[in-house]
Amino acid sequence: MEELQYNHMGPDKAIGRVNMQIQLIHAMQASGSDVEREAATLYISYLYGYLVTIKTSLCIASNKPVTQDIHQLYSLFLDCDLMSGKLKYASMLY
Repeated sequence: MEELQYNHMGPDKAIGRVNMQIQLIHAMQASGSDVEREAATLYISYLYGYLVTIKTSLCIASNKPVTQDIHQLYSLFLDCDLMSGKLKYASMLY
């Protein structure tokens, strides 16, 4: 799996790359071995967290309201990540 180093990319390209990796991980969850499925389940929350961070930052930077899809991404992120996800979500709400 390619390393997530998207600092040099624009946000739209980074979002596209993360979405592509999410699709690959979902495919692994559907057809991988037991170990691969377990690893995919753990990794997917990280990808959702990365994606929601980018999207939230774009909204805040452009003074736009946070969209419903961002709230839904946070709920996916919070399902697996306890404290850091909750802190990020609370920070975004503030």
